Amino acid sequence: MEPTNPSILRPQPAQPVALGLGLAPAAPITARTGLPPAPAAPRWFQSGRFSSYPSPVAPPRQPARVGVRSLRQPEPLQLSLATPGDLEVILDLIEDARRWLKAQGKDQWAEPWPDEKQRDARVLRGLVNEKTWIIRQGDTAVATVTMANRHNPDVWVKGACECDLAERAVYLHRLITARKYAGHRLGELLIKWAGERARAEYGARWIRIDVWTANTDLHRYYQKLGFAACGRCPDPSYPSGALFQKPLPKPGRSTPLAK
Repeated sequence: MEPTNPSILRPQPAQPVALGLGLAPAAPITARTGLPPAPAAPRWFQSGRFSSYPSPVAPPRQPARVGVRSLRQPEPLQLSLATPGDLEVILDLIEDARRWLKAQGKDQWAEPWPDEKQRDARVLRGLVNEKTWIIRQGDTAVATVTMANRHNPDVWVKGACECDLAERAVYLHRLITARKYAGHRLGELLIKWAGERARAEYGARWIRIDVWTANTDLHRYYQKLGFAACGRCPDPSYPSGALFQKPLPKPGRSTPLAK
């Protein structure tokens, strides 16, 4: 479902890299998605970087000293390339999101598309082709994203979408944050990192994503992040047919996080 050209998009080696996520408590996500906020995530994350790209978030303050003992330093968030052995990890994140969406009255991912066997094979293909990344804190999977440098021709169809498909772009799939860590802009940071990586590696000019057609709250979330609707998949049976894109800034310019 997510074609790619390995000669162009070749991930860096799979060693973990610390993330620059000294996050203050985020504003409730209700205003951005129309959905209630998730349980609060830990308020501290150790400072670091996404690969070689600087973090847009300031590092946290050092923990205060209590008497002669220091508070225990938390484990940092780590971003690494996923492997086929992470299949169950990704499927668990999907299931976590599905349960939460169902509780909000959303049908997104209610049933694997087009069936469980093909869904799992699609997820595994992203792992085998080295396109899927995972953020972890220790042994806990926090978030994931799958990246492709070519569009799916069955979804992004000329005439049905308003974008120039000949222009280089990065296409995002299965962008998921574990509910325990929601509300702290991890998805937003992954989007930013993916765009900067694609721009640096093969000159991508756009970041694109197909969004669940019926989840209009999610449409508004991406629009809040600067994405614009650019068409629909012409196949009515495809459930993630709302197409969005966002221009990537030119090298040397940074994009601030949406407020």
